[in-house]
Amino acid sequence: MAADVLCIGCALGDVLIKGIPVREDKMVDSFISGIHYVEGTQISVGGDALNEAIILGKLGCSVQLMCGLGRDMTGELVTLQAEKAGVDTSTVVYHPTSKSGVNVLLIQEDAEKYYFSERPEPSMLFTPNYEAFEGVKIVTLGSLFMPPFGEAKTARETLIRAKKAGAVTCADVILSPLRTYGLEDLGREALGCLDYIFPNEEEAQELTGKTHPEDIADALLGLGIGNVILKLGSKGCFIKNSHISRYIPAFPGKAVDSTGAGDSFLGGFAAALLDGKNMVECCRFASAVALLVVESVGANTGVKSREQVLDVLEKFKAVQ
Repeated sequence: MAADVLCIGCALGDVLIKGIPVREDKMVDSFISGIHYVEGTQISVGGDALNEAIILGKLGCSVQLMCGLGRDMTGELVTLQAEKAGVDTSTVVYHPTSKSGVNVLLIQEDAEKYYFSERPEPSMLFTPNYEAFEGVKIVTLGSLFMPPFGEAKTARETLIRAKKAGAVTCADVILSPLRTYGLEDLGREALGCLDYIFPNEEEAQELTGKTHPEDIADALLGLGIGNVILKLGSKGCFIKNSHISRYIPAFPGKAVDSTGAGDSFLGGFAAALLDGKNMVECCRFASAVALLVVESVGANTGVKSREQVLDVLEKFKAVQ
């Protein structure tokens, strides 16, 4: 039996380090050599599709993960954590010889982070199993321009196949230095199959050449995309479709680690969408999920249950 949501994309091991400040040109001199104590270290799991799936699982949704892993310790940890959150891992693709991907993240005082990563492992460059789309209500593309959507052909085929299967489609965006295509390269047929896109402000500006949120949204809608959710960080988000155009404020809180904030937002949005919520309600629910994530170290550790998210919404009812 198909899950309600299928999350397709990256799943990785994360090594999180706090206490190594980074300048624009290089790490501070005191960390060049020798042994140094830092504020904190943590081994965790992350990656766009995994974060979305774990969040959905913790919220009690029926969710399946489709990612590429090696048969190694990292792959075992990813699978274990996903299943612990209630995620169906039967569509995970295991590479016979490649290792799983790993990121090292240096978390800064302002909760932002610097990523250190190898080029994508062969395990991450899998072809999605389109037969798994049958009966699924929502298909999420972890991030356009990132594995397994590093090539336009894969992203295009995934959107078209998901829509033909009757699924609602959602896609986040990461503009990797290895990016080989733009949104226009997907073609109007595929973009017309994309129901919701979730870029952040910087990504959207680069993709569209526009600077004002409304102009950005208009450019994306003009490509055939159904709904735009433009993430504005601590300012909240701007949403637009053919019926609505408005800003939705973020909930106040103290950010500790922004890792996974965008993924968790998409996961929360999909959970609310399953419940039949409208676009504004989905964004508020997603914002509550994202707040819980950034208030803890790790890409998906802050969320424990749906009740916890509802408590945030109740606490900040006046902000809504």
